[in-house]
Formats: sequence, C-alpha cells, structure tokens
Amino acid sequence: MVSSLKSLLDITNAGSQSIVSQVADLKEQYRQAADQAKVYGLDYQVILDKGDAIAARTIAREKLSLSQADQSVAARDLAAKGDQEGADLANFDVSAAQQVQQLEDNWEGYLGDTYASNQDYAVQMADLEKTLADERLQIQQTYADKAAATALEAAEKQKQIQDEIQDQALSSVSSVFGSLSSYVQGLGVSDASPLSVEDQYKLANDNFNTDYQAAVGGDYDALSRIQTESQTALSLDKQWLGSGVDYANAYQDQLKQLQSLGNMGADAFTSNLAKQLAAQQVDATAQVRKAVQDMQAAITAELKQFMRSASIKGAA
Repeated sequence: MVSSLKSLLDITNAGSQSIVSQVADLKEQYRQAADQAKVYGLDYQVILDKGDAIAARTIAREKLSLSQADQSVAARDLAAKGDQEGADLANFDVSAAQQVQQLEDNWEGYLGDTYASNQDYAVQMADLEKTLADERLQIQQTYADKAAATALEAAEKQKQIQDEIQDQALSSVSSVFGSLSSYVQGLGVSDASPLSVEDQYKLANDNFNTDYQAAVGGDYDALSRIQTESQTALSLDKQWLGSGVDYANAYQDQLKQLQSLGNMGADAFTSNLAKQLAAQQVDATAQVRKAVQDMQAAITAELKQFMRSASIKGAA
C-alpha cells in the first residue's frame, strides 16, 4: 500500500513522458491501489474515482492549454488581417480563461476536491466572471465608439463634399444667368437691336445714368457695369450727335461722372461687395434666384423699350 502511494507521488517526476502516457500511468497506479484496498476490504471505488477525476482534470487542462495556444495564433492572424477588435477579444478570452483556471487551481490547492462547494470560492468566482464580462464588453464598446466616430466623420466629410458640389453648381448656374442678364441688357443697344440710333442713344444713356446713380450709392454690381455702358453710350452719342460740340459736351460729362466715382474711394464698394459675398456664402440658392430675377427684369425692360419704340414709329 505504501509502495503504491509512493509511486503515485513519484509519477510527476516522469517529465519525459507525454501527458497521455502520464495520465495512463496515473490511472494504472490508482487501479493497483484500488486492488490492494479491495484486498483489505476498503472502499476501492473511491480510489478509482479519485484517479479518474485527476486524470480527467489533467487532460482537460492540457487541452485547454493547447486550445489557448491555438487561440493566440488565431488572434495574431486576425491582427495581421486588420481585424484588431477580433484579435483583442480573442486575446482577452485566452487571458480570461487563464484567470478562471488560476482561481480554481488556487482554491483546489487550498481546500482540495471540495473547493467547488465553498461559498467564498463561489463569491470570488462570480466576481471574477462579472469583472471579465464587463472588461470584454468595454473592449467591444471601445471599438463600437470608434466605428461610430469614423462613420460620423465619413458622413460629415461626404456632406461637406456634397455641399461643395452643390455650391459649385449653384455658382455656375448663377454665373450663366448673370451673363444672360448682361446680354439681354445690352441687346437694346447692340447691332442686333431693332431700335433706331436715336432710341439706342437714349437707352444707352439711361442705362449709364441709372448705374451711375447706383454706383454713387456704393453698388458694386453697378460699378462693374459702368465701363461697358460708358463705352456703349459714348459710341452711340457720337453716332447720334456727330463729332461736334454736343458730342464733346456729352463726352466731357461722362468723364466728370467717372472721375467723381474715382474720387469716392474703395470703402463703400468694398463694404457692399463684402455683404454680397457673405450673403452668397449663407444662401447660394438665393444667389441663383436673384440672378434669374435680374435676367427676367432685363428681358421685361427690353421688351417695354422695344414696344414703346414700335408704338412711336407706328404713330408717326
């Protein structure tokens, strides 16, 4: 009996043996001990059950160790493929299993086989499992927050791109309608106009004087049209008035008006333009709407001028 028990203690020295061989030897030693106990009339089944339990735990722990090693390799592979969350969770699961196993081993070493029924052990294990669950959830939450932040950033960037595209489109449309408006405004005094030279002369000077008064008030858009309208008005002045004193007076009057604009300085026009640009930034759609309205107004004015001229000619 003593010899058999001693051999049970010595079995752990067989380090060169495989775990499977060690377990087989362990079970054999317990079987032999049980046989001797049976000879003495002792409860040999308890010894057999003890051997089977130790063997089962030994195999289970070894399989767990092998499984954890495989999980660690799998975690590295996940990280290599870019799945860092999966890698972190896999590594955490390995660590969690090791912590649970360590707690079980500590209590088993302290109380033996009865540790599982101990209340203090149960409390500690419950606390550990709750903590591990919270920590795992925290890992998932951290990556979920990162994913949400990334998605939000991507959505904001996409919206910014769409807004920029929309602004560019609105700006282009506004520019086209602005050009059309200028074209319509100039039709009445162009070579294509059906108006007489006298009517064109009057219209050109009306256009110039209207924008001149607006420019005096600081209107940047009116100022931007002054040069073209001055050239058109002077050209028609010369056609209608000839090269005599009347044209010279008209020419001198326009120079004085242009000089007065130059004497105003840039502050008023700068302020007006700044307000326009700020308004365009706030509402590009309104800018397009205004450009369309300006073009419609120019067409209406041109039609009125044409109809008035036509009616005068008809009456004559």
